[in-house]
Amino acid sequence: EKTKKNVDGEEGEEEEKEKKAAVSVAKAKARGASAGEKEEKKKKGTGAQKARSNANCFRTIVKCPKCHQQWGDHLKAESSEWLYSLFMQGRRQVHCLRCLFDFGSLTADHGCPKCKKPFDFRPAQYNRKIKHNTCGKTFGIMHFEMSAAKAAEEAKRDAAEAESQSRKQASADSRAARASRDQEDEFDMELGQFIISEECPCCGELFTTGHKAHLQKCRKAKGVKGGGSAAGSKRGRGAAKVDEKAAKKSKTEPSAKKEAGAKKGTPAGQ
Repeated sequence: EKTKKNVDGEEGEEEEKEKKAAVSVAKAKARGASAGEKEEKKKKGTGAQKARSNANCFRTIVKCPKCHQQWGDHLKAESSEWLYSLFMQGRRQVHCLRCLFDFGSLTADHGCPKCKKPFDFRPAQYNRKIKHNTCGKTFGIMHFEMSAAKAAEEAKRDAAEAESQSRKQASADSRAARASRDQEDEFDMELGQFIISEECPCCGELFTTGHKAHLQKCRKAKGVKGGGSAAGSKRGRGAAKVDEKAAKKSKTEPSAKKEAGAKKGTPAGQ
């Protein structure tokens, strides 16, 4: 009995040790997970910091491409120099304070901060050093940070613009599809009329066979893309030609009749 009790006691101690070891492992995992979350939060928190250094970086000269008035002098007084950074990254359009013309960094006139002379700029160069071909000096584009509240506001604005652009694109695709269907319907209607009347609605010529092939070729040659007015005008010209031929024929018929009558009347008078 003592032996059995000792064995049972040893087994209980081993189970207790296993339980404690499992608990310690679970606590270690929990600590590791919390440490990982903290590290992730730190990374997210530092994400709003500057993406690069501003060493040898300057605010370049920006001018309106329409009236060539310099833009951006008001930003420092309004504490909105971050708008210059968004503009130079191609994320925002601005308007000229003189002529109210809207423009972006691709169309703006850019001036070197060293020699003030123009240089070509693309948003892809924002995080690069630029060497000016005229003066040979190298410089970067100054990066201005915005507050967290302003960054959140700009993110919402970008999302709204993307959604609006998506709706516009969907609407444009729908209009294009509808226009394509309208052109097909117009072609089918013109082809049906062509088969019945045997007169081409584009050139006015008469055909008894090969209506579809001729109509496709004729529309392509005439540059008709399905516009009813264009097709109608072409058809009108063809009808006008037919009317001219009929008019000429009607003019020649009376003279022929007069000549015939004169020939008949001469013997009677004699």
